[in-house]
Amino acid sequence: MLDDIADDGWVPVRTGFPWTRAAATPKYRATPLALAGPRNAAQGALALEGPHTWFAGELARHLQSLLDATSERLLLLSGSAGWPMLCAALPTVGTPATLRVDVVAIGGVGGSPALPPGWSTHVIRGRRDLLSALGGPREVDRVVPGGHLDAATHPATVRAVLELVESPRLLRRATR
Repeated sequence: MLDDIADDGWVPVRTGFPWTRAAATPKYRATPLALAGPRNAAQGALALEGPHTWFAGELARHLQSLLDATSERLLLLSGSAGWPMLCAALPTVGTPATLRVDVVAIGGVGGSPALPPGWSTHVIRGRRDLLSALGGPREVDRVVPGGHLDAATHPATVRAVLELVESPRLLRRATR
């Protein structure tokens, strides 16, 4: 997905989740699903403990570095347990005044957080994603083909992300 949205003007930053110190380095390597699934579930559970835990602090430090390194726009793609992880980090991060942050939750699990100024959120859910249908945000912007684990990789999801969030390429053209 990151490569597909890069064609629309976004610059991918591959420091994803499930969060580990290794994932936060510039030499990001994807985690195999057999390891990522249990780790992701455990991290989602830790995030649900709230914003003032050691884990939320680690998440906030990681997110803050992305916020500080971005001057105009940041698109955060958050799936499954990444959604409560973002929610746990939000209360303790600072957003630069000039930064606009768009969050797209794809199959997110958990409630919708109060967003800081300059932030907006959109929710995409897979048609067969019972986990996020039962335990995710109630308001959904788009329903796409797929279940909890495969909706994020469906071409319809890429199209939905690009429809929901203004393209940097289009914004640059509009300001010329």
